[in-house]
Amino acid sequence: EFETKDYKNAYIHLDRGGELNWHGTAEAQRIASYTLAQLRNQNGEFESAITVLKPEIEHAQLTEPMTIVLGMALLRVPLLVDQVDPAQRDLFKKAGQTAAFMYSDKFNEAFVSFEQLIKSYPRTPYLHYANASALERFSRYDEAEAQLRQEIQLDPNRALPYMRLAAISLKLHQSKEALTTAQRAVELDPQTAGAHELLGRALLDLGQLEPAVKALEIAAKLAPNYPEVHFNLARAYARVKQPAHAERERAIFAQLNASADREQSAHNQVYGVPQNREPAGVNTPSAANPQ
Repeated sequence: EFETKDYKNAYIHLDRGGELNWHGTAEAQRIASYTLAQLRNQNGEFESAITVLKPEIEHAQLTEPMTIVLGMALLRVPLLVDQVDPAQRDLFKKAGQTAAFMYSDKFNEAFVSFEQLIKSYPRTPYLHYANASALERFSRYDEAEAQLRQEIQLDPNRALPYMRLAAISLKLHQSKEALTTAQRAVELDPQTAGAHELLGRALLDLGQLEPAVKALEIAAKLAPNYPEVHFNLARAYARVKQPAHAERERAIFAQLNASADREQSAHNQVYGVPQNREPAGVNTPSAANPQ
């Protein structure tokens, strides 16, 4: 199906094959992973594309085409490998190598690689954004914010840098700053659940409870299967004294969170990833006590 350019059905069947624990030789499974990662990139599912390739990263088995796909995911390029301008292949290969450093926890190498990439390709979309994401994981917030401001200078009409700025401001308890950047993100991309969630969290921190509930309800409608939206909506309902609604959202959060854990466990069993390993920098809120 992929070879005949029936990409929709290729995606459906490869995705389902992964859920059912792909059978076949190791090489066949690697080809399937590479192809599925390409299709996820094409669909704009960049984080999911990276997830598909993580086992190859962790086992140091990335081929050059896989590295290019990984670089395209890092830079959020919604294309297949054979659709790439040959003049950009070196950029994507280097970006993929940088991402491989990041996801194998070789951060010193990753930061050096980011510096080299930015020096060579300073106007590449989402390169400063990717660097900021890595810096944020190490709480280098001032540097991350500077990178995001540079990203915004390149194109002020993309929502993601504003969302990342809002997220950093919330971590630093700078709720007014978070509100400003989250509002801008919603203006730029009103169909993105994450923008509404960040807006709701900022409003909640500022004590603007009714608008916070409204923003988080919109986020839940846009992304009903995203656990953290329900976690934060439970917090908001508790603040406006709607305990039944808060309890409902806690239950949804717990169910979705458990489902996500099961899916990750199944993925780990398929690819031989240690099950007690959690991605660096991930802090999942507890279902038992959303405050």
